[in-house]
Formats: sequence, C-alpha cells, structure tokens
Amino acid sequence: MKKIVLIISIFFISLISLVCYRGDLYDNVAGIPLESVIPLVSPEKKIYIFADPTKHTGDLRNGQTDGRTGANSLCQSAAASFSSLNGLTVYAFISDPIYYNIRDLVPSDYSTAPVYGIISVPYTETLISNTWNDLWNTSLDPRLLTNLQAATGVSGEWWSGSISDGLSDGDNCNNWNNGGGGYSGRTGLTGATDSSWIYYVSPLRPLTCSSLATLMCVAY
Repeated sequence: MKKIVLIISIFFISLISLVCYRGDLYDNVAGIPLESVIPLVSPEKKIYIFADPTKHTGDLRNGQTDGRTGANSLCQSAAASFSSLNGLTVYAFISDPIYYNIRDLVPSDYSTAPVYGIISVPYTETLISNTWNDLWNTSLDPRLLTNLQAATGVSGEWWSGSISDGLSDGDNCNNWNNGGGGYSGRTGLTGATDSSWIYYVSPLRPLTCSSLATLMCVAY
C-alpha cells in the first residue's frame, strides 16, 4: 500500500512540475514573453547589384590608396540612393588579383541567395539570378534571367576584370589604378544574358583603360 501511495505522490508532483514548466515557457504567467523562448525566423537573404551612375575610366582609386579601396568607396556613396541598402555590406563588383575575385565578394552562407538588380528612381527590384552560385555556372544558358541593362538601368559596358566563371582576368587596368591608354580592362555587356554579361570578347576588347565604362556594385 505504501508503494502505491508513493507512486501516486511522485506522479502528481511530476504533473505539477510539468505544468509549471510549460507555464514558464509558453505562457505569460511567469512574465516571460513568448518571443523570448521561440527564436524569430531570420529574414530572407538577398543580394543586390546596382550601378554607380557616373561612368569611369579604369582608374578607380577615387582619391584612395588603391583601385579596390577607391572603387568600394564609390559604391558605398552610390548605395546612399537606396534606402533598402542601409546597413548592408557594399563592395565594387569587380575582380582584382590582390583582394577578391568577383565571385568571392559575398560570404559562403549567401551562395544560394537570390540576386536582384535594383534601380533607385522609381525604385524597382528585378531578379537576375536564382542564386549567387548560378552567376558563375558556365553551363547555364542563358546565364542571367534578366540582363543588367533592364535590372540596373544602365547601358553599354561595365568594368568586370573577370572571365566568365568569376575569376580574375589579366586585364584589370593595373589593378584598377590606371586610366591611361597603355593598359586594358575587361568588361561585361549590360544587354547580354550569356557569358558576355561579364566577359565581353567582341573585336577590339578588352577596352583601353582610358575608356569610360560603368562601375557595378554589390550589396548583401
């Protein structure tokens, strides 16, 4: 009989403890908000490509010590036109042999994030690639879902310094430090959806670095 009473007592004590525990976790009885114990869902990762509205020669230093640093500063200034980019990391969308290949500009956890082109006025977001990785997949044709001209509002060529898989090209205007005629820089074509979008190889390309082309930027 004593064993039965003991078992019943243990059962009721356990039941009371369970109810109190659930009250602490899921109710406001203990003054603990529901959101403090259930993690909020992270917002969807997105990557944005946009254009500096001013065309540039291959000298992208912009008063800085080197071309990459200067190009990044140009893109950070251009990002101020987009409220959606507040607080995001911004880089110039170019390859250089010192800092980054273009395909390595975003962290690995963004590799499957969708990529959008954006225009400031009127503000629009246009999907150009289902994932960041798709931009560098040379087996895809077309490479882009929407060309950069439609997605970013600029026409012509843009400085990329890249071959079609997003690695650095040897033509990069002396690491984007020189706008003279003695150097050349690889460009992409904004109106293309095949590999020419980033690696334009028509006659008389790459461009001489004294030419004017668009600087594209990326934010995440």
